[in-house]
Amino acid sequence: MYSGFVSSKRTVSALGVHQRFDTVAYRLTQSYFHPQTFPNLAQILHFEGINGPDGMKVKSPGKGEVGHLYDPLTERGAIPDLIEQHYQGLVLALQKNNQVRAAFEAAWLAHYVCDGLTPAHHFPLDEELAKHRLTKTDKNRYKVRQAGEPARETLKKGWAVWGGKGLLTTHVNFEMGVMAALVGQKIKVQLDASKLAHARQVGPVEFFKQEAREIANLQMYERFYKQGWSMSLGREVKSILAPVSVQAIAIIWLLAYLESGQQLAEAAHRSKAVAEL
Repeated sequence: MYSGFVSSKRTVSALGVHQRFDTVAYRLTQSYFHPQTFPNLAQILHFEGINGPDGMKVKSPGKGEVGHLYDPLTERGAIPDLIEQHYQGLVLALQKNNQVRAAFEAAWLAHYVCDGLTPAHHFPLDEELAKHRLTKTDKNRYKVRQAGEPARETLKKGWAVWGGKGLLTTHVNFEMGVMAALVGQKIKVQLDASKLAHARQVGPVEFFKQEAREIANLQMYERFYKQGWSMSLGREVKSILAPVSVQAIAIIWLLAYLESGQQLAEAAHRSKAVAEL
């Protein structure tokens, strides 16, 4: 999902889908946290954009980068492991009352939950690129032209990647479509108490996997590839993808908070907690 990059060194949080989802998720959960027991929103957003997982690709390409792809139907991809890693990191940081570390873990945890629910990340992009015999440079960038390769073959591969319906073009355009669909639109979410209770039973990773399968079954990315962007896709982004993503982030944060030994703060409106941005 888009992190608000407008240049290699600058991000605009107002444009970033990750930042917007984090903001709504925080508003949805803040009444559950006791004072100074969970990082504030500004601390969390500090670790998105240039300081988030996508920023690694800019600041240190090819060093420590991990895959952001996950197929919910085959369960192939690193994202569940990354969610588990940062979830446990958040639990530990909260137990130690290390607010800076907790902010980092909360932000990166939210990032991978969001990417793992994004239809564009369900497509096995790396595998498809490998079929076109693309190799990666030492900076982890795809190299289209191979030594001694005929120009025609290079052009063919380039079109498969960057053409009108190329692999990377489609991925980027879908994410830009999601961003555009949400511009000027309020993301309104009500915390589902039954989902929170279910997540407490199955755990954060299994809860994430179940939510990801629900999104994958909508086949949004497949429809986008065949038909392009449409009003129906835009409506699904606003009414399904955005609320599901925000709620998943919020619920998994709450699970970490509880596992750290904290109790949820009493709130008269808890069962009807609503947030919007």
